[in-house]
Amino acid sequence: MRGAKSPSQADRVVTDNPSVNAPHRSLFPPLFVWLLVQMLALGLSAARVPFFATKSFPQPAEILAVPLMWTIQIGASALLFPFLLRDPRVAGSVIAAAWPFTMIAGILTGLPMSLMTVASIVFITVWILGLALWSHLLRSRRSQAVGVCLAVLLALGGPFLTYVKLEYGNPSVGPAKGIDGPISAALVIGMHDYLSQTVWLYAGGYLLFSLIAWGIGKFKKRTP
Repeated sequence: MRGAKSPSQADRVVTDNPSVNAPHRSLFPPLFVWLLVQMLALGLSAARVPFFATKSFPQPAEILAVPLMWTIQIGASALLFPFLLRDPRVAGSVIAAAWPFTMIAGILTGLPMSLMTVASIVFITVWILGLALWSHLLRSRRSQAVGVCLAVLLALGGPFLTYVKLEYGNPSVGPAKGIDGPISAALVIGMHDYLSQTVWLYAGGYLLFSLIAWGIGKFKKRTP
């Protein structure tokens, strides 16, 4: 018949459409890992486990629940984002699952539910949303490996350098002021100033850059 497609043409249409070919993957594995990581952070705080020098470890240990939760959320999402944020459905679940854990950590710390807590939740959402855009863009294993390295460097590089400076630098020089990464940005708006222009410009620039990269990648895929 004139209007019928040959088998080779039909196969080509299915093959060229990745959304048709992609298997329906369960959201349970990434969501389980994400919940487990956050429960580990809560468990460390609730059990008062000292994870640095005992003499200088603050008491009660629960006051570190919020900073520890933010550090774990940002660091783990950077390390695992190709797995945790592999499609929009899973990414939405991961983002939503981060909200109650942030609030529970605030309860352990003794911080009341406030605009600072809301601001920190918004910031964590922006961070994970940016990683989700990159996860959609980076599909090959090599590009994902490079993306993980850069994300971990962005998330943990600044705090690591700050620690090295404080530990081995000149003791007369105090800690440097400013934002050295998403962890310190979350600490600023969650515990000091939720209207910090520096933090929100940092978050907006990060999300805008991710959106632009995602848009360029999508445009290139559509261009024959």
